[in-house]
Amino acid sequence: MKSKKIWLGREKKKYVVVKVADTREEMQAFYEKWTGSEQESVEGVHLAFTRFEKHKDGRCMSPQTGIVLLHRGRLGAGVVTHELMHAVLWAKQHKWKREDYPRVIRSMDEEERLLHQHTYAVQQFYDWYWKKLAPAQE
Repeated sequence: MKSKKIWLGREKKKYVVVKVADTREEMQAFYEKWTGSEQESVEGVHLAFTRFEKHKDGRCMSPQTGIVLLHRGRLGAGVVTHELMHAVLWAKQHKWKREDYPRVIRSMDEEERLLHQHTYAVQQFYDWYWKKLAPAQE
């Protein structure tokens, strides 16, 4: 499985790791191992979490907010951008103690900021895709 760190904003404070499996079955096996449950109908998935790391001055929250699982059979704009938007929205409220829902966008400025973060994540993914994953063109 190939993987890539995708920053969820130009400030580079939060990131998600995108993992691309060769097959849907490989992606689903990873999902089942990670979650303990089967999910046969998905073509991609965002696994959100909060992880803590040990530092010499105490425990702190990791900037990694989750994993996005994809497979080579479905790397088009629909599935990829859908899962990356889940990652961006999760990162918006990624704090130690927080409510998961509702996610409220309170202004046009906040909406634009989220959309710019999403665009940045998508750009990073497709830059990586065309350099490392895309089938060779004849």
